Amino acid sequence: MSGADRSIRRTDYSKEFHVYGLEWTEDYIYTYLDKASFQTLYWKFDSRMTMWDRGGFGNREENSSMLENPWANSTNTNAPFDEAFYLVLDLAVGSQTGYFP
Repeated sequence: MSGADRSIRRTDYSKEFHVYGLEWTEDYIYTYLDKASFQTLYWKFDSRMTMWDRGGFGNREENSSMLENPWANSTNTNAPFDEAFYLVLDLAVGSQTGYFP
């Protein structure tokens, strides 16, 4: 799993509009804020590690069964992202209602 965050000094993201960008190639994926040079996440794909391994799914179980890698026979380490797919971006806005810190 991977993630990143970026803080803004002396203000917050609600004070003005921002451009959120994503560039995805066969070699890497990165996200940025407002301009490509202001990267928030850079992830280089590694031919030695599959996405399944990178996600840490190999040692997980569900319903008392170990998860099986559905892309185990793929020759591409970027599977399942080596085929066309839809990317869904979601923005949830709401209150904390005491549940989250």
